[in-house]
This record gives sequence, structure tokens and C-alpha cells, in this order.
Amino acid sequence: MKLLVPFDALVFQLKNTTVLMECLVSETEDVILHSLKSFEEKEPSMHVPEVDEGPDTEYFSYKQYASFSFEDVVDTYTVSLPSCFRRSSFLTIYSMLEFHLTNFCNKKMDAMRFPLSYKDINGTGIERCNTILKKIFGMVHSENMKLLNQLARLRNACIHNNAIITNDKDKLNSLTSLSNGILYFQNDEVIFLKGSLDFIISIIKEHFENIELLFSSSKR
Repeated sequence: MKLLVPFDALVFQLKNTTVLMECLVSETEDVILHSLKSFEEKEPSMHVPEVDEGPDTEYFSYKQYASFSFEDVVDTYTVSLPSCFRRSSFLTIYSMLEFHLTNFCNKKMDAMRFPLSYKDINGTGIERCNTILKKIFGMVHSENMKLLNQLARLRNACIHNNAIITNDKDKLNSLTSLSNGILYFQNDEVIFLKGSLDFIISIIKEHFENIELLFSSSKR
């Protein structure tokens, strides 16, 4: 005897967004890998001006970037720029998450003929979606939701402050600790190492799995 599991098209569409997120991560890492290989092959050039102006006249450059420090050029192309690529992809991933989760909550509220609209619920973005999932649909607050809230803080820091956080670093403690060093602070700036985007997507996937469990159990 087959056990028929109710199919929820909205949940399926929500979970399917992670496929595109993973494609974006794959393409991002390919671009970074190509850039790093090119850097290893060419390396920074040293320049010595013809006029001696002091002990630090020589400088180093690679493509458009130049510095008196060889280590600075290396760090820029092997750490800072790859982190910028991943940060940009993170913002796209977060935008997709917020858009599709908002759309999901809207349609679920319409389907149950809830007397209030999505915009009537307090909060914004992911915070509002989580309020709806908890207050209206009965989802229990979890460590995963806490991590989603920290992703929201990270997103705000990336957009409004160039990923620099001078105060309240502790509000990202759970996120940075669980990342095992692939999300970390360097001079107050959040650095995204290889694997950080996969880690972030794993948090999103867990949230979607919890949503699927919530709505599948409500149909039994």
C-alpha cells in the first residue's frame, strides 16, 4: 500500500529556489578560481621610479591596483577581492530568499483567507516572514531562525557599511562560530572565504525544510 504524501506546490517552488542559488555560487567560485590562477601566473610587478625620493620609492602593482607593500597587493587579490565577489553573490542570494519567502507567506495567507494582509504584520523582510510563520502558522522559534536573523544583519552591514561592523559583532556570533572560520572579521570587515556561500545556503535549506515539515504536518 502506497502512502500518499500531500504535494504542496508553494513549498516546492520555495525549496527549488536554492537550486539557482547553488548555480550562482558555482559560477562565482569559477570566476574567483580563474582570477587566482591568473594572479599566480603573473604575480605583482615591482616598479622603481627613476628619481630617488626616499627609501620607500619602489612600489608593486597588479593590473589596476598598486601599493608600496607587496603583501598588500597579494592580500587584495587573494583575500579581499574574492571576498567582494562572494559578498555580491550573498546579497543576490539574500534578495532571492527574501523575495520568495515573502511571496510564499503572502500566498499562504491568501489561501487561508487570513483577515489581515502581509503588510499589516509588524516588521520587514525576513523578520516579518518569520513573525507570520510563527504567529499565524505555528512554527516554533529555533536556532535556525536565529541564524536567519543574523544573515539579515550581515546583509544590512554589506549594503549600508561595506561589510564593516565596528560595534555589536557579538550579534553575529552564532553565524561566525558555526562557519568554522569561513566567515570571519578582518579589521572589522566581514570576510567571505570559499565555502561561506555554501554554508549560508545550508541555513536557508534548513529553514525551507522546516517550513515543509510545518505545512505537511498540518495536512495530516
